[in-house]
Amino acid sequence: KQIMYNGFMKTAFCLIESVLYLITVIMDLEKLDSIPYKYALLAVCVLYGIYRLFREKDRISLLVLIIRVLTAIADWFLLVRVDHYLTGVILFCAAESLYALLVASRKSWILRAAIWLSAGILLMLFREFSPLYLAAAYSIIWLSFNVIDAFKNRQMAAGIGFLLFWICDILVGLFNLGVWTSFTANGNWLFYGPSQIILTAGSYEHEKK
Repeated sequence: KQIMYNGFMKTAFCLIESVLYLITVIMDLEKLDSIPYKYALLAVCVLYGIYRLFREKDRISLLVLIIRVLTAIADWFLLVRVDHYLTGVILFCAAESLYALLVASRKSWILRAAIWLSAGILLMLFREFSPLYLAAAYSIIWLSFNVIDAFKNRQMAAGIGFLLFWICDILVGLFNLGVWTSFTANGNWLFYGPSQIILTAGSYEHEKK
């Protein structure tokens, strides 16, 4: 009965999120304010996380709920308020680190850290070092490895979710560089919204291998 009920709730979650996502896409095309609906989509992810923790009471459910809360707070700064960028990116770094607990091996953690430290050294050499750039480097490195490790472990839902999240991050970076702003201004959401839905629904399927 619990499995059937979880299946029903997962289907309901995906349907609600699909409707919210469609609304945001239409509003963006019409150049209307879609931020409340976008944040509602993220809030529903948190609510689903609370439900799963209440039902399962296990390590993964707790971990996923913490990730959802960190992500929602990060997006409060980056999506809703559009300020406190460093705080938002650091919260994303924390969320991506927790996601790594679900997909990454010890070897992967060491390699991630080595690349991040190298990136920090390069930033200093080119006199571009700043806490925000260092946090952004951490975020994209951890997210890139999450994509690789998830697919390597055959955690397909997580891999697809991370890949969409990664594409979103690349588009955000392009927007900040002033590249193709007519698309990247809102185009990142085309990938970010589905990534959060998939990561929320799919994170319960597999333990780290």
